[in-house]
Amino acid sequence: MPDRIVDAHQDTQGNSAQEGDMAVRALSLVGLLTIGCAMSPEMRLRQDIYEGAARACDAQFPSVQMARVGMEGSLSVDVQAGQTQDVPGFARCYWQGIAQRVEHRRQAGLPLPDSLDLKPSVDIAPEQGR
Repeated sequence: MPDRIVDAHQDTQGNSAQEGDMAVRALSLVGLLTIGCAMSPEMRLRQDIYEGAARACDAQFPSVQMARVGMEGSLSVDVQAGQTQDVPGFARCYWQGIAQRVEHRRQAGLPLPDSLDLKPSVDIAPEQGR
C-alpha cells in the first residue's frame, strides 16, 4: 500500500488543481501587463481607435465578429456558418468607425497617432484546426 494517498485534484507535491489554475492566471496577467506597459502611448491610442471601431461593428453584424486587430489596424474576423456576405459591410463599418474616431479626436483637439491607416485590411480568420 502506498505511504500516501493523493487526492485526484492534487499533484504529487500536494498542490491542488485550483492552485495550479491560479498560478497560470497570475502568470497570464503578468504577461498581459508587461505587454500593455511595453506599448507606447501612440501605439495604445492607435489600438484603441482600431479596436473601438471594430467593437462597434460587432453589434451591427452579428454573423461577423472581431477576432484580432493588428497593430496597424489589420482586422481578422470570425464568420458564423459561412456568412461571408456580411464581411464587406463589416469592413465598410470598420473603416467608417476609424474615420469617425479620427475626426472626433481632430475636432476636439485631442492627440492622434502620427500614422494611421484609415482603410486597413479586413480578412476572414482561418478556422481552428486547419
